[in-house]
Amino acid sequence: MLHKTRGIVLSHIKYKETSIITKIYTESFGIQSYIQNGVRSLNAKSKIAYFQPLNLLEMVVYHKKVAEIQRISEMKLAYVYKEIHTQISKISVVSFLTEMLTKSLKEEAKSEQMFDFLFESLIIFDHVSSSEFHLKFLLKFGQYLGFMPHSADEYLITANFIYPALSKTAENTEFYNWLCIIYKMDYAINQAITTKFRAIFPDSILAMYAHYLDFKSPIKSVEIIREL
Repeated sequence: MLHKTRGIVLSHIKYKETSIITKIYTESFGIQSYIQNGVRSLNAKSKIAYFQPLNLLEMVVYHKKVAEIQRISEMKLAYVYKEIHTQISKISVVSFLTEMLTKSLKEEAKSEQMFDFLFESLIIFDHVSSSEFHLKFLLKFGQYLGFMPHSADEYLITANFIYPALSKTAENTEFYNWLCIIYKMDYAINQAITTKFRAIFPDSILAMYAHYLDFKSPIKSVEIIREL
């Protein structure tokens, strides 16, 4: 049976000579794997570029509940990025966000609200310049996953418990002040973070993700965001 759905590309791997198997987070079915035949051939109707990480798609798909790998009948880009796949700084963030989404989203996860948040956040990321985008994104995303505190006060208490690097009272106070700023900040607003806390913020947030989602392996791209 055919279904219309939007999707966010997470990854793809080569399959046989000209095909791929792609993992896509869909609005209607959560994470699904799709086989796309002939996409790597010279005369392919479906361009391999469609399957770049975090591409936003509109699809018509075949869906069988018992099938491990589904098929795509039709697809097109739901939004054409202007900067995400061309600017070096944003390419680095895309690598990090893709890894975080792959680790955080469960196979059976289906939430229209969470999908809308991800979809709209990526579009915003394409046309804003913000060195703190990934931090704001993770704070907001954690709420949809059900574990991120809903206030800066709650976050500070939880972060101190999980990430003991914030043990000194003075550092806690300064961390709290910066957290309040970032937590309330719109994606499009830039606010330079002091060098001391530029590394602590991602590490403390990632510690919470790893703790609550039980990550089995470390985040490989964490060094990328420490340099942002």
